[in-house]
Amino acid sequence: PPRSTLFPYTTLFRSIIRPTAYLETWLGLIGGPLVAKGKTLVFGRGHNPINFVSALDVARFVDLAIADRSPLGTVVEVPGPENLTLDQLVKIIEAAWGRSGGVSHTPRAVMRLLSIALRPINRMRADQIGAALVMDTRDMTINGRAVRAAYPSIPMTTAATVAERLFGATAGHEMQPATR
Repeated sequence: PPRSTLFPYTTLFRSIIRPTAYLETWLGLIGGPLVAKGKTLVFGRGHNPINFVSALDVARFVDLAIADRSPLGTVVEVPGPENLTLDQLVKIIEAAWGRSGGVSHTPRAVMRLLSIALRPINRMRADQIGAALVMDTRDMTINGRAVRAAYPSIPMTTAATVAERLFGATAGHEMQPATR
């Protein structure tokens, strides 16, 4: 495999694992307040489809890269099985939780303003809002099943499965380790 120009001072071969948006992160950001307070805030319209992947699936790809070494020297795209809107994530969380809650949406104009105005005060929050604006306006879809067909040994975890683990009747129980 060719040496990467990203790390020109090492002779080690490496792979880059590039996941789409993490399900656990976005389910937590949206579902945490929904479950705790009965309402949540969605940045933007909430209608733009986004590909989400489970962190457990990404960990399986990292494990594959270490154990198998076949992806050495490559960039491995790691999508999830579904392109979902943030509003659809809310519905999936509500189904796992077994209740409905309130949903508010932040207008794009407010997001643009906050991503600039918050920068001197809280750069991390400003960057998160800026990223949410990108997620609300750009094509964030990918055909996950087609990409993942090259790796049939790695299962594809759905948003409903992760939401059930985080917010369902068995939430809080120890996760089972991945099997090989």
